[in-house]
Amino acid sequence: MKRMVEKMMASHGRTITLEQEGVRKPVKAFLQPVNANVERISLPAMGPLGRESRERFLYIGPAEPGLRPDDRLEAQGKGYLVRSAELVYAGEQALYCWAMCVKEGGEGVWNG
Repeated sequence: MKRMVEKMMASHGRTITLEQEGVRKPVKAFLQPVNANVERISLPAMGPLGRESRERFLYIGPAEPGLRPDDRLEAQGKGYLVRSAELVYAGEQALYCWAMCVKEGGEGVWNG
């Protein structure tokens, strides 16, 4: 199962630069905007390319290296800060890392 998840990320993920403790490393992962509360889901902000969120972003990437709060991501010239992260397991094997991020310089109050 882990190989299948890794293959999907390699084929369909985009290159994201991960910065941990000053070390930068490219990873293939997914980084997408999400809406965290019901009001925004029922009345989404629409931009020229569809629904937009300027608050929270969902990261799904490789289990190694796992993310930690305050790690930094960069994608398409934009920076993101990791606020929470967890590994997702199948049995005893870590399949991927799941994290919530905020756009650098645009974050308001983080409600976790």
